[in-house]
Amino acid sequence: MRATYDVDGGHAAAVETYLIRATGLHSLKRSCCQWDSAPASFDDDQGGQFMISMVSEETSVSRREAWSEIATFHVTVEMLTEEI
Repeated sequence: MRATYDVDGGHAAAVETYLIRATGLHSLKRSCCQWDSAPASFDDDQGGQFMISMVSEETSVSRREAWSEIATFHVTVEMLTEEI
Protein backbone atom coordinates (compact mmCIF):
# COMPACT_ATOMS: atom_id res chain seq x y z
CA MET A 1 0.00 0.00 0.00
CA ARG A 2 1.26 3.46 -0.84
CA ALA A 3 0.25 6.98 0.16
CA THR A 4 1.77 10.20 -1.15
CA TYR A 5 1.43 13.46 0.72
CA ASP A 6 2.08 16.91 -0.75
CA VAL A 7 3.91 19.36 1.51
CA ASP A 8 4.16 23.09 0.88
CA GLY A 9 7.79 24.19 0.53
CA GLY A 10 7.36 26.54 3.49
CA HIS A 11 6.75 23.52 5.73
CA ALA A 12 9.23 21.11 4.13
CA ALA A 13 12.10 21.68 6.59
CA ALA A 14 9.83 21.00 9.59
CA VAL A 15 8.43 17.85 7.95
CA GLU A 16 11.95 16.66 7.09
CA THR A 17 13.10 17.21 10.70
CA TYR A 18 10.12 15.30 12.06
CA LEU A 19 10.59 12.38 9.63
CA ILE A 20 14.31 12.15 10.44
CA ARG A 21 13.50 11.84 14.15
CA ALA A 22 10.42 9.63 13.84
CA THR A 23 11.41 7.30 11.00
CA GLY A 24 15.13 7.59 10.36
CA LEU A 25 14.65 9.38 7.03
CA HIS A 26 17.94 10.60 5.60
CA SER A 27 18.46 14.35 5.16
CA LEU A 28 17.42 15.64 1.75
CA LYS A 29 20.27 16.41 -0.63
CA ARG A 30 20.32 18.36 -3.86
CA SER A 31 20.73 16.10 -6.89
CA CYS A 32 20.34 17.18 -10.50
CA CYS A 33 17.14 19.17 -10.52
CA GLN A 34 15.44 18.28 -7.22
CA TRP A 35 15.90 17.71 -3.51
CA ASP A 36 15.51 14.09 -2.40
CA SER A 37 16.42 11.48 0.16
CA ALA A 38 17.30 7.85 -0.03
CA PRO A 39 14.30 5.82 1.15
CA ALA A 40 14.36 4.80 4.80
CA SER A 41 12.66 1.78 6.33
CA PHE A 42 11.10 1.62 9.78
CA ASP A 43 8.78 -0.56 11.85
CA ASP A 44 5.83 0.79 13.82
CA ASP A 45 4.78 -0.30 17.32
CA GLN A 46 2.46 -3.00 15.92
CA GLY A 47 5.19 -4.57 13.79
CA GLY A 48 4.16 -2.98 10.48
CA GLN A 49 7.03 -2.39 8.07
CA PHE A 50 7.24 0.84 6.11
CA MET A 51 9.42 2.61 3.54
CA ILE A 52 9.42 6.41 3.42
CA SER A 53 10.97 8.95 1.06
CA MET A 54 10.74 12.68 0.45
CA VAL A 55 11.40 14.54 -2.80
CA SER A 56 10.81 18.05 -4.11
CA GLU A 57 9.28 18.91 -7.41
CA GLU A 58 11.76 19.80 -10.13
CA THR A 59 13.45 23.05 -9.09
CA SER A 60 16.41 25.34 -9.63
CA VAL A 61 16.51 26.15 -5.88
CA SER A 62 19.95 25.12 -4.66
CA ARG A 63 19.91 26.37 -1.04
CA ARG A 64 17.96 24.76 1.81
CA GLU A 65 17.16 28.23 3.14
CA ALA A 66 15.15 28.87 -0.04
CA TRP A 67 12.89 25.80 0.20
CA SER A 68 9.89 28.09 0.70
CA GLU A 69 10.32 29.02 -2.99
CA ILE A 70 9.58 25.40 -3.95
CA ALA A 71 5.84 24.90 -4.34
CA THR A 72 5.62 21.22 -3.40
CA PHE A 73 7.56 18.39 -1.80
CA HIS A 74 6.19 14.85 -1.92
CA VAL A 75 6.38 12.39 0.98
CA THR A 76 5.73 8.79 -0.02
CA VAL A 77 4.95 6.16 2.61
CA GLU A 78 4.74 2.53 1.58
CA MET A 79 3.44 -0.16 3.90
CA LEU A 80 4.98 -3.52 3.11
CA THR A 81 2.29 -6.20 3.12
CA GLU A 82 2.26 -9.95 2.63
CA GLU A 83 1.03 -11.38 -0.64
CA ILE A 84 -2.59 -12.51 -0.38
